[in-house]
Amino acid sequence: GFAETEMAEKAAGAGFTGILNLEDVPSGRAVQAIEALTGKCGSLGLKLNGDDDKSVQTAANALTKGISTVILSYAEIDSGIVAGHLKLFRAHNVRLVLEVTSASEALAGEKAGFDIILAKGSESGGNIGETTSFVLLQGLVSVLKTPVWVRGGVGLSTIAACRAGGAKGVLLDSQLYLV
Repeated sequence: GFAETEMAEKAAGAGFTGILNLEDVPSGRAVQAIEALTGKCGSLGLKLNGDDDKSVQTAANALTKGISTVILSYAEIDSGIVAGHLKLFRAHNVRLVLEVTSASEALAGEKAGFDIILAKGSESGGNIGETTSFVLLQGLVSVLKTPVWVRGGVGLSTIAACRAGGAKGVLLDSQLYLV
C-alpha cells in the first residue's frame, strides 16, 4: 500500500472514486493519510487489509467526511471478524466492498452483507487466486445478486469488455501511471 494521497485526490477530482491503498501502511501513517483527505472534493475511498484488525479499527476511528467507500481484503474470511468490521464501517455510512479471488469468497461476502464484490483476477499483484479477472467475473455475475467490480487485467481499453461481461465497475491502479 501507499500512503500518498495525490492519485486518489486526482481521480476524485476527475469524477471517479479515488481509492487510497493503505493495506501495508503503518497505522500512524495511515491516520495521517486519512486526515489529509479531509475536506477534499469528490468521492474518496480506502483499501484496507482486513486481516490487520488494529489497522482496520484505526482507520474506522479516523474516518472523515468525504470517505464514501472502503475496500476490505482478507487472506481467509472469518465471518465473526468480517461482521465486526462491517458494523464498524456501517456506522460511517460508507459503501463496503470485499475483494475476492474466488466464488466461495464472493458468496461469503454477499452473505455477510457487502455492498459490492471486487473480483481480483490472477493478473493482479499480491494475494491472488488461479482465475483470471474475466473468467472470475463471468462466474460471479452468474451466481451473485451483489454488484461486481473487476481488478486485474483491466486497462483503459478493456473497461468496456468488463461492462459487457456484467461488471458494474472496475478498479484501475498502476495502469493510471502509464497514461
